[in-house]
Amino acid sequence: MSRNRIELSAIIISAVVGLTGFCFSHSRQPYPLAQIQFCPQTANKKENILADKKKAKKIKYYDLEKAQQKLDSKYCHQPRYVLAEEWDKYNSYGSIIPYMGSTISLVKIIPKDNPYQIYGNVASVVGLWGISLTLASRVGRLKKSDYQLGETEKTTAYYNWQQHRRNRDIKQHSNQLYTDTLKDGLTQEDLQQRKELGLTDDENEAIKNQLQLEDYLKARAVKHSDMDKQIASNLLDKHKADKEIEKLQNKKLSQPFTNQTSDKQLVNSLIEALKS
Repeated sequence: MSRNRIELSAIIISAVVGLTGFCFSHSRQPYPLAQIQFCPQTANKKENILADKKKAKKIKYYDLEKAQQKLDSKYCHQPRYVLAEEWDKYNSYGSIIPYMGSTISLVKIIPKDNPYQIYGNVASVVGLWGISLTLASRVGRLKKSDYQLGETEKTTAYYNWQQHRRNRDIKQHSNQLYTDTLKDGLTQEDLQQRKELGLTDDENEAIKNQLQLEDYLKARAVKHSDMDKQIASNLLDKHKADKEIEKLQNKKLSQPFTNQTSDKQLVNSLIEALKS
């Protein structure tokens, strides 16, 4: 039998036990009771009446038996109930029933109506505990199983990832190796064909390398020449700019002297005009 069926059976059995115990635990009278009666004696006794002269004159009007019957009908025939264990304490220390001698007497003991109540309560508690423990055990088992399943899935996923990665690396390495081999084969094949056709040899390769070196040096010299021309042009522009600045400064210095000469001529002409 599987673990799930065992747990389900335990839950069903515990539920049946608990419900049965709950049904048997009900009772209208869960404790034994003692039926007692309170029968006070009349105080209108004959000797008490004769002791009082005023009452003695009226004794013919008193019916002692009728007075006692009236008290009995009012008090003695009224049923009263207390716990049986409290009646056992009557006339002892700690009793809740006041002691009145034979005035209070026991009529009968009424037993509880459900003798199986204690067993029903025990069965209810056992059923609830059985359900609780079974559910707790099931929850713990499912948590452990879920954790193990998760760990297994993670391990499987990691293993699959490693396998795929290894396959990818092998495939990539194979492709790269094939490409390199193909390139080397094509290069060797092309070189061999060119040598067979007389298109190239070791000396031609050396000459070609020399020509490439000369071309590189010439290109470098041209580049340096362009840079020198640019530097010379920049220096010429700077020289021209310096000359222009010098001319402007000389012109500015000669202007005050010219202004003074023209002022003197104007003053002299005015003096001559006044003299004439």
